Amino acid sequence: MAWVSDGIAVEPCHGAGHLTYGKIVGAVLEGGPLKKQKTFEQAFQGAKRMSEKYVEKGPYEFYPDADIVEEVQKGLAKNEVEFGYRYCP
Repeated sequence: MAWVSDGIAVEPCHGAGHLTYGKIVGAVLEGGPLKKQKTFEQAFQGAKRMSEKYVEKGPYEFYPDADIVEEVQKGLAKNEVEFGYRYCP
């Protein structure tokens, strides 16, 4: 079970039958759900995969300028790292 202190969720770690230390398992954003934090690169790769699958499944296509597409994907990743969700940039 995790506990929250100053907006940081901490999960106890046990060693030799007693609590030895705690590890940070995520941050809580103003009462939002507890989520593990991702690096920007992890979030960026996830945003790329998500957008590629979205285009593949539907009658959609990427904007012709690949640099613009990448900037939008980076914006999705930045918002996921900062807020925990891929809000539209």
